[in-house]
Amino acid sequence: MKPIRWSAHARKKAAKREVQENEVERTIARPDSIVPGGRRRRIFMRRYFDTILQSEMLRRGGGDRDGTDRGDTLQNIEVREI
Repeated sequence: MKPIRWSAHARKKAAKREVQENEVERTIARPDSIVPGGRRRRIFMRRYFDTILQSEMLRRGGGDRDGTDRGDTLQNIEVREI
């Protein structure tokens, strides 16, 4: 897997949502699904069970493809109850 470059916005969103970087990287490495998200963008999605909220959740990470071996830039992180 190519390295992931975190944008400042993605780091801020992850911290606000209390999502650890390794959880996001796991979502990108082994997503349940990938959907197109617009120009050169992919949205990686993975379901998980939140033991504190006792609810199934969806973690989404989106970013831009740069077309090189340098990696993709992660732009945004979302966590939603499903």
